[in-house]
Amino acid sequence: MLALLFRFLTVAVLAACCASAQASTEEGLVLLESRRFQAAYAVFLPEAEKGDARAAFEAGRLLLAGRGVEKDEASGAKWVLASAEGGYRDAQYLMGALSVYGIGVEKDSQVALTWFSKAAAAGDARAATAMGILTGSGAAGGNRRPEAVLWFRRAAEAGEPEAQRRRALALATGRDGKKDEAAAAGWFLKAAQKGLREAQYNTGYRYAEGIGVPRDLAKAVYWYDKAAAGGDVKAQYNLATMYLNGLGVEEDAARAAGWFLKAAGAGYGPAMYRLGALYEEGRGVKRDYRLAARWYEAADAAAKETMAKAPKGRVNPVWRGSLVLPDDLRRTFPDIPAPDGANRAPDAVR
Repeated sequence: MLALLFRFLTVAVLAACCASAQASTEEGLVLLESRRFQAAYAVFLPEAEKGDARAAFEAGRLLLAGRGVEKDEASGAKWVLASAEGGYRDAQYLMGALSVYGIGVEKDSQVALTWFSKAAAAGDARAATAMGILTGSGAAGGNRRPEAVLWFRRAAEAGEPEAQRRRALALATGRDGKKDEAAAAGWFLKAAQKGLREAQYNTGYRYAEGIGVPRDLAKAVYWYDKAAAGGDVKAQYNLATMYLNGLGVEEDAARAAGWFLKAAGAGYGPAMYRLGALYEEGRGVKRDYRLAARWYEAADAAAKETMAKAPKGRVNPVWRGSLVLPDDLRRTFPDIPAPDGANRAPDAVR
């Protein structure tokens, strides 16, 4: 009887402790949502020290970001690792990303693969996308691109937009068996509808050219405008061209000049050349031969730089920019600068 009572009291105490930890962690999440980072960290840290995996994850992210506490990448990674080892899926994904970037830990693609694999097995579509990126890039060792295609397919079907875009690229280039432009267009559209800028550009391009979908210039303008507003220089250039020529939209040379200027200001050589031509012709802008000459010179310099940096041999767009991964830190705290090299040029299927 006493043994039964002791067992009952032990279970009750443990349950109360777990409930208390969960309540404290929930309080921290409320504070985090209201951007009271210092107070949230003060709640998460004691719970993390007690073994709460979610609290450890949140404390680690705050340390990594330097929110409410002095930035400490090594300590942040330590807490994220503790959470990952405790089975918390988001932490497993983030440990993979930290291992790819070398943030708070050594850069190690094999360690990254281990953590991404665990998160993917637990149903994380972002991790499945990351598995596709790493196995497709060769970072996982050997030729594992067929495996990468399968990872992208799995993540795409789970709704992950970057995987949907890469699935579309694989279909458009024949990397997923038979080339299928219609299916590719469908996957590009799915990713575009979720706000993925590169997919919005690709969708606009396909409507403009009638690739995999009936040609529809109005829809091309719509998707180019979405991507252009997000900073895609090719979309800005193509949108400007459509305004300049009245394709799918009323002709507007001044608006065309504005979009060419945005793309040119971002370093896109073809836009520099077209802007020079507008200044030379006085179309959409006041004629100015000096500015025309300046933009022509800038376009020439940009073309030479592009040629010098061009990779030898053709790189299939499915694998291009292969180690650029979705980043939990950036998703949670979007004003944190991306790791070096994380801003890549968009891929296009032409």
